[in-house]
Amino acid sequence: MTKFFVRPFFTYCKRITITIQSFPYSPHVVPQLSRKLCTVYLTPNQVEVRAARDYLVVLENQQQVEALTPDIHAMKPLGKLVCVTAPGDDYDFVSRFFCPGEAVVGDPVTSSAHSMLIPYWHDRLGKNTMRARQVSPRGGDLHCQWQGDRVLISGQAVTYLEGKIFLR
Repeated sequence: MTKFFVRPFFTYCKRITITIQSFPYSPHVVPQLSRKLCTVYLTPNQVEVRAARDYLVVLENQQQVEALTPDIHAMKPLGKLVCVTAPGDDYDFVSRFFCPGEAVVGDPVTSSAHSMLIPYWHDRLGKNTMRARQVSPRGGDLHCQWQGDRVLISGQAVTYLEGKIFLR
């Protein structure tokens, strides 16, 4: 269950409300066949492959994550969404998120993927607070915090669309 923490504060011009999402963390295991499948569909350069709700593929560096051009439709047999990550140049870690078989082939900034990434990088870096960047074409920066059985995720959001839907 996702929890929301709303914290109002005041700036020189007006009152602003910040919402921080708190997600249950997503534990991961090392799968049997996914390394071979990811080599075929993504890249032979992976350092590690894990699975939780989605696959977690770890690469050596940020440039490898940015350079990925996977065949999303060919990845559909993987049966899971795929999050690719690596240590960042100016961030603790970077990531991209691919959605084979879904209407959206890649999500620009994916907070649910970070419920899997934050515990992984917490274990690897020994940090409770981290800065992350999703390096998709639209991309975004996230402030991530590990809190034992939960992860806190915050960042800047932009309103993409507003409207009304009338149902009959």
